[in-house]
Amino acid sequence: MRYRWCNLYCIVCVVIGFVVTNVSCNGVFELRIKSFSNELGREASGLCCGGVCGTPCRTKFRACLKHYETNINVNSTCTFGDVVTPVLGENSLTLPANATPIAFHFNFTWPGTFSLIVEAWHEPSSARNSGTTNGSALITRITDQRFLKLSDGWVQQEYAGSTGGVRSRLVYEHRVRCEDNYHGDGCAKFCRPRDDNFGHYLCSDDGDMICMPGWTGSYCSKAICAPGCDEKKGTCMTPGTCQCHLGWTGERCDQCQIYPGCVNGYCQKPWQCLCKEGWGGMFCNQDLNYCTNHAPCKNGGTCFNTGQGLYTCSCPPGFSGPECNVDLGLSNKPGLDCTTGLTCLNGGTCKVSITS
Repeated sequence: MRYRWCNLYCIVCVVIGFVVTNVSCNGVFELRIKSFSNELGREASGLCCGGVCGTPCRTKFRACLKHYETNINVNSTCTFGDVVTPVLGENSLTLPANATPIAFHFNFTWPGTFSLIVEAWHEPSSARNSGTTNGSALITRITDQRFLKLSDGWVQQEYAGSTGGVRSRLVYEHRVRCEDNYHGDGCAKFCRPRDDNFGHYLCSDDGDMICMPGWTGSYCSKAICAPGCDEKKGTCMTPGTCQCHLGWTGERCDQCQIYPGCVNGYCQKPWQCLCKEGWGGMFCNQDLNYCTNHAPCKNGGTCFNTGQGLYTCSCPPGFSGPECNVDLGLSNKPGLDCTTGLTCLNGGTCKVSITS
């Protein structure tokens, strides 16, 4: 069985604690030694630590974590990690409840089962925290295999027995949890909250993206525009706005823009210039109903539209000119004014005729 491992391992001592650190991993298996008792100060061989009875053991621990084995092979590769602590105490020791645990980081889906080997070793003073078991003597060894689900809670284990006739007692606790931004069963799902150009979302406990208010889409990168904003005519880069596409205007981008220079017209789609009634021409600036809009005929003359911006006036008696604004002065020529009581005989009709 093969596993890919996070690299850049290092052992960092913190007071009496230690941790294997890593870069970008899915989860971490944590093991914390709580107490250990070797009252006689003996090695597994039965000899006194260092060969001198009465001299306390210098106790350190080795932890080997591997895939589940029905019969644990203590000599095979520790596929999940192998850590040796500094010297933590003498024959008997109790560590603080908040001591930094041994941490095995992994970048694969947690399988749920594991095998664990925990060994206590006596390190001669000459070794000086070598970080290995080379030159050290085994005191005791325990093995364990079990199912362990993801949890922030610790599970305590206690073992009392003998190795090579040397009686000892070991209490430890362990847990497995997801690293930051990894979620779901086995820490297999990655989700890191973000609020930038690539997305605007938070993450659920199961690793699902939860869009922030005002955002939608597969990666919550599409802004939700202002209510009523026409999606075909407008868009938005930030929530609650409505930026119109070229050719459209208005608060909801639902009004077309008329052709530039259009005077008396309107549009049904961008860049049109549809003339209102009575107007014509490319820019709707030519008056097709000049008579009504301007009433150019004076002195009671009758106006007739004759084309775009063109007209003619029919003048009443006594007036002349393009707009009937020329007074012929008939009111100063008595006898010639049909309105003064002049009577025409034999059915005739009075009509003023002016000759030059």
